[in-house]
Parts: sequence; C-alpha cells; structure tokens
Amino acid sequence: MMLREEVIRLPKRVTVAAIIALVAVVVAGVVLFMPTLRAQEPPMAPAPGVGPGGGMPMEPGMPGAGGMPGMPGMPGMPGAGAGAPAAPAQKGPTPPGWQKMPEDITMTYPEFLAQEGLPNNVAIPEFYFTHKRTKNAWYQVRQIYEEPAALAAAEAQPGGRLAKAALKELAVKQNEMDAMRELYEYAVEHCFWFEVGYPQIQTNANDPLSVDMDIPVVMHACKSFPDRMLRKLKKFDHADPRAGRRETFSFITYRGGFYHPIHLQLCPEAIATWNSLWPSNQVELTLYSSDGTVIARATTGAGHTGATPCEMVEQPEINRLPRHRLVWPTEDNTFEGGRLNLEYKEGWYFNFSFNIGTQRLGDLDYAHVRLLGQGASSPEFQGVSTKSGRSLQAIALAAQ
Repeated sequence: MMLREEVIRLPKRVTVAAIIALVAVVVAGVVLFMPTLRAQEPPMAPAPGVGPGGGMPMEPGMPGAGGMPGMPGMPGMPGAGAGAPAAPAQKGPTPPGWQKMPEDITMTYPEFLAQEGLPNNVAIPEFYFTHKRTKNAWYQVRQIYEEPAALAAAEAQPGGRLAKAALKELAVKQNEMDAMRELYEYAVEHCFWFEVGYPQIQTNANDPLSVDMDIPVVMHACKSFPDRMLRKLKKFDHADPRAGRRETFSFITYRGGFYHPIHLQLCPEAIATWNSLWPSNQVELTLYSSDGTVIARATTGAGHTGATPCEMVEQPEINRLPRHRLVWPTEDNTFEGGRLNLEYKEGWYFNFSFNIGTQRLGDLDYAHVRLLGQGASSPEFQGVSTKSGRSLQAIALAAQ
C-alpha cells in the first residue's frame, strides 16, 4: 500500500486574509508590550553635577528643586520646583524695522486741542495721556469716545428712539423706490426692440405739393425681464401686521416652460413709484435724409402701465383677420425688402402718420425708432438704405 502526499491549496482570498490578520496581531503585541519593556529598563544615572530630575544641584534650605546657589554675600536664585515664585518677565528689545515716532509730529492731548481749535468736550480715559501721539491718532481717540456719547445723548432725548426707527424705515423705503426706478430704466434701455414697416403713400389731388404717409412699427419685448424683477425685489419682501405699511405687488415670470405667479409685500410708496413711471413711455419715429437731416419726427404713447411686465411674458398677438384688415396697410413690407409678417406676430403695433412735401419725399433715406421713458431711452433701431434698390432697411436687435 503506497502513501500519497496531497497538497491542500487554499483560495487566494483566504490566504490574503490570514496574512493581514497575522500582521495585525504582531503590531498589536508590539504596541501592548512596549511600555512594559521600557519600564523594566534601569534608570540612567544622572550626570555629575546634575540634580534629580535633570535640574541643578539642590542646596539645603533653598526653596524648590533645581535652584542655583547664590554668589558670596548674595541670596541664591529661586529654584523651579513646586512653590517657587516665577521670575519677572523682562522687556525684550525693539523688533527690527520698528522706529519711534519722531518727536516733531507728536504732541500731548492739550497741545492737540490747542493746535486744532477743538473743545475739550469728550471724556477720554486718563491712560491715553501717558504718551504723546500724532494728530491723526488723537482724532481717532476722540472719534472712539465721541460717537457713543452722541448716540447715548440722542437716545436719552424724548422721542430719540422713535426718530431713529423712523429714519431706518425711511431708508428702507427709499431703497425700494430706488430699486423700482433702476428696474424701470433697465427695461426701457435694454428690453424692447422694434421692426419698422415700409411707408405707405396716399396722395391728395387737392394738395399736389404734399403726400400723406403711414409707417407701421411693431415693438417687441424680452420675456426674461420679470425674472430680473424677482431677483432685485425679493430681498425687500416682508409682511407687516400694521395696516397700510405693506402692499402686495404681483407679477408673473416664465421659466422652464411654465408661468409662475409672484406676490411680494412691498411698501406702498415703491408700488406707487412703479405705477407712475410706465405710463409716460412713448415711441418716437424719426425720418432722415441721406445726409442725416431730420425730415420729420413723430411720437405716440406706448400704452404701458404698471402691469406691462406681465404683458412682456405673454405679449399681445397681432393678426390680420378680415375684420381687422382695414387696420393695417395693404403692404406690410419692411425697409429691408421683406415682410413684417403681421399674422399672429407677438408684440405691440403702432402706426405713424406724416404729411411730407413732395420735394422732401425724394430725400427720405432711413428712419430711427426708439422707446422714450422718464430719464431713460432705448437704443435707436435704424433703417438704412442703399442706392441699389433697397431704399430702407430695418435692423431689429434684441437687447438682453
């Protein structure tokens, strides 16, 4: 019968785990038994002249441990043992780069008051008077102790706290009104653009020296402006239980394909400012000759109100249904030779009428149209001509 030696092969994962466990046991043993081994070592003998614990030799009767014997005729230095008094700190040398202030520009506080002609009406602690200081330094000291005294005096007066609260409330309201005006000016200057239609001529046999001319203009707006309103006004939104202090200011935004109604609590003065700015907007159309001479200019109300930002999100639709056919000129070509495409176009429609002499009509070359507001105006949207058939061209730029 023959014996056969078999080798048992363990999986690789079991072998790796066993090795890691063995290493962990060895490390733990070293950590646990190292303090015991160190404790069994004999202590090192102190060097000659060195006291116990590594200090200086101790003399009988000296306080503390590690004290140094004194010179003949003088007391010894206290040791550093328990109960020994701490040595007084010594003032170190002046750090490098530091220089004393020149004497010719420093002065005492009375000299400062006499030089600047100031009254001695500020209670300054006495420790400030131990050194001379510069003029600016004395001004800073006075400012530190002058402002709390003035504030305490104001609050001590009857109604001082009420006056302070009223000033803060007025400042907040003024910030809201300024934010409303900034938003309005930004909208006028950046959020409207125009298309200019081709002039339509109507002659009159009774007046052969002049013609009547109609020019259609379409105004468009940016739908993202209400989002800017929300970012600007959100910080002022807070309710006030007192009647008449806050009012609801509502508008809508358009984000992610959805309409979002917004309701903010603002002061009545800011809402009144907003509603008073928009109705003053006007649309101005100016006709020019080739040399830049103004042939005619006309303005018309833009029809804006405080709710115009809501209309900017959902702009009115221009269409040419049969019952509206007489409203628009039969030809809606733009100055650049295309068409206004008024069918279901979003925007606001305006029609400008002019009476121009026949001789000046031949000089008509281009037109400018812009939106005018209170203290702000939009860029001029220009129609430019060329001498090769395209008499006028409308340039519509969407201002973001």
